[in-house]
This record gives sequence, C-alpha cells and structure tokens, in this order.
Amino acid sequence: MAEYQNAKILREWAPLTNLFEKLPTKTGGIFSQDIKLTCVDALSDFLVLGTNVGIIFWFNRKRNDLQRLRCENSSSPITYIKAVSTVDYMVASGNKVGVITIFQIPKSPPDTLPDDLKPKPKQVERYTVLDLHKSPITALEWSKNGMKLFSGDKKGSIVLTEIDFYMHVCKSIEILNESYEVVQLSYRQQHLLVSTTFRSIICHHSDKWKVCQVGKKDRKVLGKFGGVIHQQGFKPSDLTLYCMRPGLRIWISNLEGEVQKTLLFKDLLCKDCTQVPLLNPISKVLQQLKPQKEASFGGVQEFCDNLLVTYSSDVVYILDPASMTVLATVNNLRSILDIATYKDELFVLEEERSLLRISYFAEGDVSVSEKTDIEIALDVPVANAEEAKEDYKSFDEISNQEFDDSILFSKKGKRKVNHKKPSLELKAEIRPEDVNFTKPTLMTLSIVGDLPEMKSPETFERELKEKEKILLTDVLKIDKLNICLNQEVPTQSAENKESRVAVHNLSNNLDLSSETTTKNKANKAESQKTHVLTLPNDWNVNNVQLSNSAEMNGGRSVSKSIPIVRNERRRSSNNDSSLSDWEIV
Repeated sequence: MAEYQNAKILREWAPLTNLFEKLPTKTGGIFSQDIKLTCVDALSDFLVLGTNVGIIFWFNRKRNDLQRLRCENSSSPITYIKAVSTVDYMVASGNKVGVITIFQIPKSPPDTLPDDLKPKPKQVERYTVLDLHKSPITALEWSKNGMKLFSGDKKGSIVLTEIDFYMHVCKSIEILNESYEVVQLSYRQQHLLVSTTFRSIICHHSDKWKVCQVGKKDRKVLGKFGGVIHQQGFKPSDLTLYCMRPGLRIWISNLEGEVQKTLLFKDLLCKDCTQVPLLNPISKVLQQLKPQKEASFGGVQEFCDNLLVTYSSDVVYILDPASMTVLATVNNLRSILDIATYKDELFVLEEERSLLRISYFAEGDVSVSEKTDIEIALDVPVANAEEAKEDYKSFDEISNQEFDDSILFSKKGKRKVNHKKPSLELKAEIRPEDVNFTKPTLMTLSIVGDLPEMKSPETFERELKEKEKILLTDVLKIDKLNICLNQEVPTQSAENKESRVAVHNLSNNLDLSSETTTKNKANKAESQKTHVLTLPNDWNVNNVQLSNSAEMNGGRSVSKSIPIVRNERRRSSNNDSSLSDWEIV
C-alpha cells in the first residue's frame, strides 16, 4: 500500500457535478426554503447527505440516481448522519430537537440474478426515537451488524437503540449521562469510546456497563476533541484507542484506559507540509480576511486502514501514527461543516453547497483497498481440506434397522410456547419501564425531480368550470334548470316566456343568473331583460321545472313542475356535499 501511495498523489480529481446537478436548490410550496447541506456520510456505492429541511438525500454513485428520505419531523435541521452496510442499508439521522430517525433500506439484488430467483421488493422501514434526547444530536455510531445504534447529544446523554429485524421493532434506553457535549462515539467488539468536551471514557459491556476514563489527567480546557477505536486484528487485545488532546497531541491507550504513548505533532506542523491540491481553492484575498485561529485537532476518523484524518474549523490533517508523520494537509478550504471517510476516500463538506472528494485515485478506478484485498487473496495459499463423506445406505438396510417406539410414535401433546419478552442487557438498576419501544413506518423512496410549478388563477378557473360541468351532467343528471319566478305555475305555451337559470357556483350561497330568451319576437322589452338573483341558504322556491323531463302535449313541450322542499334532516350525499340541504320530491 505504501508503494501505491507513493506512486499516486492525494488530490481532488473531479468535482461532483453528477450529484449537484440533481440536488434541488429550494423546497416546493408557498413558503419555499433554500436547501442547505449540513452533514455527510459515505459508503462504497452511496453518499448520504443531511439537510436543513429534514430530508436525507440518498445518492447512488454508480447509477447517478438521487432519491430522498423524509424524516418524521421535517421542520428541524439534521445535525448528524451515519450509515452502515449490512444485510440492508441502515441510515440513522439526528436533528436539532433530539429526534433520531432510522431508515432500513433493502438492498437490490444483482442484475445477473435471474428474475425467477429475485425476491419480492421490500419497502423502506422508518423508525423514530422520541423523548429520550432533549438537545441536538451531536454523535451517532452503528455496530457492524446494524443492530445497535449509539447516540449522543449536546447535554451529554448517551442512548442505546437496539433493532429487532424479525419483530420489526426498536427499543431505546439511556445508558449514560456525562453532562458535557458528546463529540464523537466509536464502537468495536462490545467496547464503546465516548469523547466529550471534558474527557474520554471507554465503556465495556458484559453483564453491565463498566466505565473507565482514558488517562488520569483531566483536560485543562474544554474542547471538541474526538477519539476512535482502531482494530488491528480480530481479538479484543488488538484494539487501540486514539484520543485527540489539546496542543496537537494524540494519546494511544489500551482498553483499560491506560495511556501507553503520546504523539506530539506540534513541531511537525510548524514545518512545511504537503498540501492537497484542490480544483477550486479559496482565493488569497478571502483567506487573509478570515480570522486566524490556533491550530488544533478535533474529530478523527480512520483512512486507508492505518492512517488518521482529523480536522479543525478550516484545516484537514492526514496523519500516520505508526511513523508519526504528517502526510498531507488541506488548507485552502472556506469552512468545514463535516467530513466522511470510506476506506481510501475522503469527503469534505466545505460549505452548504460544496462537497469535495479527495483520494489517491479518480472515481471509477480500482481503489487501494480493493487492490490490496485482491493481492492478499491471491497470495494466501489454499489449505488442504478433507472432503465431506456420506455413508449411503439402501432402503432394505434402513428397514431392517431397529428403532425405539418412542422415536417412531411420539405422544401427541400440547406444545408449551414460551412467550419471552425482548429484553436489553443493560445495567441492573435500569427499570424495564424506562425502555422506549418504536414500531416502523413503511415508506417508499421518492425520486427527486423538477418541483411542480404553482397554478395560476386562469388554471384554477378553467379547472373549476370543468368540475361544474361534470357535477351537473354526470352527478346530478341535469341538462338545464328552470325556475318559475311566480308563485303559481301557469300553463306553458309557445308564446310564453321561458326562464333559464345557469348555475355558476354551487356553494352555501348560490348565485343563480337567469338568461331570458323568447321565441316570440313581439314580446315586450321588459321580458327581454336579464334577471340576476342571489338566493341564500334559506331561500323559498315553490316550483322548479326541468326541461329534460318535459312531456309532449299536442306537439308542444309542457314542462312538468317539480317542487323543491327543505330537507330538515340534513342528509349528506356522497356525491355532492354542497347540495346536502335540499332534496327533490
């Protein structure tokens, strides 16, 4: 790996244009809001981005497909996000009000698998953990199998959430409270490293949680110094703790909290270090205007199996603790919101809309870890294994064998079913009623596309007219509605006038406009005037004539009078709720 690192240069190869071309800039609706990135995490094929509007963007790096996951509390910004790849993809996010949302995203089967063997597609399950954190979430950490999630907040509360994939339920409980802001969490082989602004502690879980402080000396100043558990082998004794300290120092400790070595990088950083070239660095004018801060370490993550990446407000340091050297620094940054590493890839969220990818290879090439895994697999010799031998017997031999009656004929009886409630292996003093159970919510991934445009008044008016036409013709089965203005219904003739009423609005207050048309040209001018009537809910109409129910009488059409009366029971109609106060008798 060292030869490959020397051959390649750590740099930013290309901007992530495929991602930012698909990211929307604003939310939809009347009260639109600018979408800003707040945190990031990375997997082999996916990037996970948290936003200020409670939406998680799930970006497929190979297919260039962007989908979104909506948290239950979408009004609060997401402050921390963490993902892990197990049987399914598990994504956890914490927001500013202390609510944790967990998504279980099923993995899609490979394309080479035949359609007959592909399982049925599953929906995304969402778990929400409420009422345990009372402050913003500042740290999240998954176990390797994705069944345990540790979360820490700004007030020092640490919560354990266990997920039961078979029962589709998650249970959460507070296991520790440090009273100081949790900076970082790291979990390996039943050991949890908690780094706060005051100290670092290592927690071991056997029958109950055992807590040990890393180092005997307390910090002189409060600071956001992280820590990580580095695993060199498969045994618990192979675990090493790296804890950041003030003054550009790193403590190397064992699982008992005993500091074995202190690494000093202050003198090394005073010298000229290799800088990672960026495609769009900050200008020198803006860099001079930025306030000068003292160099310090902060959160730390593993990089390339044996390296460490730590950062402050505007500088990223890539360190080699084994040789105690500074491999490179990233200086020309505007401001660092969050960083994420996956094997030999480093992602830096520089600003609210700027994400950098730094690595030894361009995206799409074979990575360092994949090359080393292939080389190791080829170098390891194949061990000689004994073949599995089976003793085949014929049916005659089996039938001649003697068997006990208790084996052949078992007594029928009721099976005893043990209904065991799920329990957490936690402290003995924790009561069972303190456990918070959460059931999942089924949801689907929504593809991010163009946001819909707002409708204009002309569009609303056109849609309203179409709905009115459907209501009159299809629902009420009425072509024309005629109302007699007089109390008595006179005998209709061809010379008499006919009042036609066009219904313009079906609401609580009905506006009916009658267009008077005549067939006789000799009628008076008064009969040709248009009458507009505004009738309230309690209007009194004695007779209504329907033109489509007219009967032929001697070749003349005679309208049949149908009275309309007020319905006292106010029966509601399934088709039209606006006409629920009236019925045709």
